[in-house]
Amino acid sequence: MTESGSTLGAGIRSERLRQGLVDRDLAQGRRERAARVHAHALEVDAVGRAHEFLSSLGVEDVADKRAGEMSGGQAQRVAVARALVTRPRVIFADEPTGSLDSTNGELVMELLVSTARRQASTVVIVTHEPQIAAYADREIVVRDGRLAHDAALV
Repeated sequence: MTESGSTLGAGIRSERLRQGLVDRDLAQGRRERAARVHAHALEVDAVGRAHEFLSSLGVEDVADKRAGEMSGGQAQRVAVARALVTRPRVIFADEPTGSLDSTNGELVMELLVSTARRQASTVVIVTHEPQIAAYADREIVVRDGRLAHDAALV
């Protein structure tokens, strides 16, 4: 127990719910069905939010599929839904459009940006694609392990 009377595990769980992670694949939770993976929050309405995000990304039809039964693009969009479902304060997205065509890439980026603005969240994106970087309010470039550029883009 901590001084506040809560258990350490509860504090860790609470901190995890403030962060969202867009994995490059759904290696984590391969045996779980897509909608259940995204409803990992302890809130009752998380399943509903998961289905809303899946629908927004055009992958509502994979809600009952296992990760190994999805295409790479479907799994990528499901990973985005998973990252958003808990209403995190910070969303970490590593190449969030890497497995997507340009249309679905734009759909993912629009959803990430609009959801982050609506929830007052921060999105940290790692990308090599200039058209994805263009969605950012701030650009930080790291080259050869050193900060090469840091500028507000707004």
